[in-house]
Amino acid sequence: MKKEIKQRIELIKNGQVPQGYKKTKVGIIPEDWEPKKLSKLSDIYDGTHQTPIYTKEGVKFISVEDIKDIEQSNKFISEKDFEKNFKIKPQFNDIFMTRIGDIGTPFIIKSNNKYAFYVSLSLIRCSDRLSSDFFNQAIQGYSFQKELYSKTIHVAFPRKINLGDIGHCLINLIDLQEQQKIADILTTQDKIIELKQKLIEEKQNQKKYLMQNLLTGKIRLKGFNDKWEEVKLKSLLEETKEINKNLYFDTVLSISNKLGFLKQQEQFGKNIASKDLSKYKIVRNGYIAYNPSRINVGSIAIYNKTDEGIVSPMYVVLKTKSQLLNNFFIHFTNTNYFFQKMKSFLTGSVRDSLNFENLCQIKLNLPSLEEQNAIVEILSKADEEIDLLKRDLDQEQQKKKALMQLLLTGIVRV
Repeated sequence: MKKEIKQRIELIKNGQVPQGYKKTKVGIIPEDWEPKKLSKLSDIYDGTHQTPIYTKEGVKFISVEDIKDIEQSNKFISEKDFEKNFKIKPQFNDIFMTRIGDIGTPFIIKSNNKYAFYVSLSLIRCSDRLSSDFFNQAIQGYSFQKELYSKTIHVAFPRKINLGDIGHCLINLIDLQEQQKIADILTTQDKIIELKQKLIEEKQNQKKYLMQNLLTGKIRLKGFNDKWEEVKLKSLLEETKEINKNLYFDTVLSISNKLGFLKQQEQFGKNIASKDLSKYKIVRNGYIAYNPSRINVGSIAIYNKTDEGIVSPMYVVLKTKSQLLNNFFIHFTNTNYFFQKMKSFLTGSVRDSLNFENLCQIKLNLPSLEEQNAIVEILSKADEEIDLLKRDLDQEQQKKKALMQLLLTGIVRV
């Protein structure tokens, strides 16, 4: 069976039509599938064009930012306004799909709750020939996303797709039983992904709890009883201002709040450094750097590579002194305590910024090096566990993409 599928994939890649398949506007599909305009298989509506009068309770009001989980919306309109302004009321198995700004993100309604919705969303009600569960998955597939993209008004700001153009998008009409089997497989994979996302969230919350308590001394590790000393970071940090005046180095780095040090090309897709790199600051193994205007979102990291790199002159580059472990300091900068203290030292008329002098005014409760090391070890293990879970999640997400590509195109039949 695997050999047959591989042969089928190779034929389709080469533009050839395997036996039992045909070439159509949406690509090569099984002979018993038929591309149909969505308007022939569903009714499509948009929401209110008027910004509503919000209330503290009533009917949930849904817009683009709520699409990931509509139950999380904290906006409401009154029952009276809902009855007056919404002739079409969302029902169980209807699908919301974004159509302004973000285009083509679906949410299938699986409750009998009342929902009001904004014009930025379309409401799609499938006919009895199209399974809502199947279509919810098909929206996310490459073929339908391509249809949406081709009909999107890209020059508009924000970009949008008109309601009528959504109806002109083609969807493969498949036997209902096969639709449901495809939907079941892909929905099961969604549940696996959702469970892994929740597990990562739980582990991240556990790590936050550990950081808030271990790094502030609220919880002490067994075997450590020494009193912690409250000191200003001024006595624990040293700024380095070594610049690339001889142009020995040309690896320009930036700092991401999620991935740490990255080559500029990797982060921005291009090199945005100036042509003259002589004033760029040098970072060496074990150094710490941060963007003063983005440290409030976590853009601070340790440089752990043996080859030197350079960062923009606007960055702050520093080292920790002998009584402070650099990893302990980095974990400290991720605590709520640090973020709260930092706020009072931010300066700048256009964008809040934390210069080195103001960073040094923040106080830290300093344990012994041995206790610092023990705390860092616990938090590093938590990071490793989260990283493993994220890699596992990425594999499951890639598996979902592969399943969609095989099932929604008919390369693999169920």
